[in-house]
Amino acid sequence: MKQLIILTAILFASVSSAMAQISKTQADEIVSERLEKETQAYTFFDRDTIHTEFEVLTANGEILKLNYRCWIYYILYTSSNAGLYMIINESNGNLLEVRTSNAKPEDIEQNNENDTLQVTKWKLIGIVDVQTSDLTELEPKDCEKCYTLTFDTDSTFLTFSSTNELQGLYKVDYLSQTIQIADFGGTKINEIGNGNLYVKPFWEMTIQSFSIQKNELKLFYNENKNYLLFKSLEL
Repeated sequence: MKQLIILTAILFASVSSAMAQISKTQADEIVSERLEKETQAYTFFDRDTIHTEFEVLTANGEILKLNYRCWIYYILYTSSNAGLYMIINESNGNLLEVRTSNAKPEDIEQNNENDTLQVTKWKLIGIVDVQTSDLTELEPKDCEKCYTLTFDTDSTFLTFSSTNELQGLYKVDYLSQTIQIADFGGTKINEIGNGNLYVKPFWEMTIQSFSIQKNELKLFYNENKNYLLFKSLEL
């Protein structure tokens, strides 16, 4: 028998009047800070509307019912069907995390239909070590074109290293958030700065999964021990 758990936020007038409500932007910042601690590849979902009631089946088989106003986010881990709800209480900003076995919550997935790689452009922020969260910024830093990546179609991409113009073919599965470099090539001018670090996972075709969270793209490689972190650019 499934156990029903009901969480209700009781707000006293003196407390609610002294405390400002949490906006969507503030909730996004809370969740972004939490996601920096994630070490697994994942797909990110959110919803722009506030929830006044929400019900979810937890990984333990319990039904959790929320009866307060909240912002709801969800991540689906690439390596499994497990997921994690992150629920921000609008009244105080408290974060509630709920593990679930749901593969993809229907009420949230519709908001991410446009989270595809096709017709997007990205600029590298750096290379991240998943275990330590250390970020390595690549030289040269004063090169506008260097370390940019453009997915011009649903199967082709173009990128610039420190000295070379490169292009390739890719295959992607948005449900499992896996990506495969099917072909890669381009000019072969000696790299400068950290150019070789950037092109290595492309040439070796070791990029295997990815995640998109708002304006950030992560391309995981080296058995998901590292990822290339990009920020979005206007095409």
